[in-house]
Amino acid sequence: MSQENFSLETYDLKAVKHEIHIFQRKLAGLRKDGSTKVLNLEEEIGIIRDDKLVSKAEKKEKISELKGQIKEARGVKKGYKDEEKALVAEAKSYLHENLDPYYVAKKAEYKKLKAEEIVKYKQEVAACKEEFKTTYEEAKKPLEGETPDQTKTRLNVLKRTHSSRLFELKLNHKKRLSDIKTEVHEIYLDKVRYLNSFNDDKLLLNEKLAANFERYVYRFNIKDFLLKNGLYIVMIIFFIVCGLLAPSMDKGVFFDPQFKNIFEILNQASPRIFLALGVAGLILLAGTDLSIGRMVGLASVITCMFLVPRVNTMPIFGQYLDLTGIPGGVRVILALVTTIFFTTLFSSVAGFFSAKFKMHPFISTMGTQLIIFGLTAVVTEQKNTGVIDMGLKNAIAGKIFHNTFPLLLIYAIICIIVVSFIWNKTKFGKNMYAVGGNPEAASVSGISVFWVTMGVFIMAGILYGFGGFFEAVRGGNGKFDTGTGFETDAIAACVVGGISFSGGVGKISGAVFGAIVFTAMTYVLTFLGIDPYYQFILRGAVIIIAVTLDCLKYLKKK
Repeated sequence: MSQENFSLETYDLKAVKHEIHIFQRKLAGLRKDGSTKVLNLEEEIGIIRDDKLVSKAEKKEKISELKGQIKEARGVKKGYKDEEKALVAEAKSYLHENLDPYYVAKKAEYKKLKAEEIVKYKQEVAACKEEFKTTYEEAKKPLEGETPDQTKTRLNVLKRTHSSRLFELKLNHKKRLSDIKTEVHEIYLDKVRYLNSFNDDKLLLNEKLAANFERYVYRFNIKDFLLKNGLYIVMIIFFIVCGLLAPSMDKGVFFDPQFKNIFEILNQASPRIFLALGVAGLILLAGTDLSIGRMVGLASVITCMFLVPRVNTMPIFGQYLDLTGIPGGVRVILALVTTIFFTTLFSSVAGFFSAKFKMHPFISTMGTQLIIFGLTAVVTEQKNTGVIDMGLKNAIAGKIFHNTFPLLLIYAIICIIVVSFIWNKTKFGKNMYAVGGNPEAASVSGISVFWVTMGVFIMAGILYGFGGFFEAVRGGNGKFDTGTGFETDAIAACVVGGISFSGGVGKISGAVFGAIVFTAMTYVLTFLGIDPYYQFILRGAVIIIAVTLDCLKYLKKK
């Protein structure tokens, strides 16, 4: 049925659905002793394996028998493969020819009804306002024996009633629009259900992509989209504009053909991604971490102490260490392990006080921040470690593929995958969201708030260790005050990325994107030669805007 010849008045939806059901019955009958039987037998095997009342010997015997039946059913399935393929192709062809035109026509009708509904709503609002205006003017006249305060109260009641009527009209308008939209969307959902049944309870890749796109369009709301992604859009436009302005400002070409600047941004952002993902877990618990910068300073001192190619210029308790006799690979492992040990230790201390005594992480991490800073300064006598071995630096944090692709980015990608798995695929990750959303309810449901909190702090300490190690290698030297200000960048990255300070809300992708955005913003502004103090102003404004958007989302949700 072509779209040009289609008419909603003559279209028989009931007959089309009847024909589709015939195809479904034919396929079900064809698959009865094949794929359907295989599925049922596999479910039966699963039930037997979970049955604790059946002995192991009986289980083995029954499962062996069922596996034999599965083998037989798969043979039947193979026998009707060509017939099934032809029938599925015929069913899909009929579906597309007869349901697609109906869907397109209903979408066109929806647009027409939507336009009419908007006009109707505007007329209702205008009539309501006109009626209120007339009523209000008459109500202004004081009634006999009425005091001014009573008149004012009566007028206020009238205003509130008018506001309620307007709100009710708006709600009814939205409901009518939603009903029309849902009616059209249900047609597409029927199509997806039919395709799913034709494909034996699974969608092909192109069908799944089309269904996901349709779902996105159905749920799309421009206000919600801008509220959620407005800052990202503005920042992307900002980077593009700055990049295009660079040549006219005699600063060189930013978007070069080899993407060297883009890769350099990703290289600088990679260690910060570790830090952002570390503090993201704490923010998810409605906390924060002020010790990140000092963790980086501690990590840089430990890392560079092991990796300098000569006697250290930085004393450790007054002793100038010479570790050059240890093989380079061993020194790298020792540097990484020692760094992670100390960052995890200090993070665990802060976590213990927060988990055990309900101390806010702002206070506990502020305490560890001062302790780390003081200890590092005292132990190293505030001296520099010297420059690390260039061979080791290039091996750990160099670039590959014609000296363009940074190795640090590979480590960051691995970190993203691992942390994403922990957050989204493990029981611990689910408990993190539960504790962050409502610790009291989580505790009542049997979740150990203490150990979840400790686990998040320990995970943060490990990530700080990796991030500090890679930042030290990338920078090439270390000092007790290295990493100053890193805590604000890491926290800001999470906030910009949509991880809510109210707790229980946020995604890994948000923290990663936020870390890249802040690194890119600093890099671009430096590339253009903008004064660092102006950069602070812009970064502060971005943080405030990001938190404001977060608060708006929270208020809207309430």
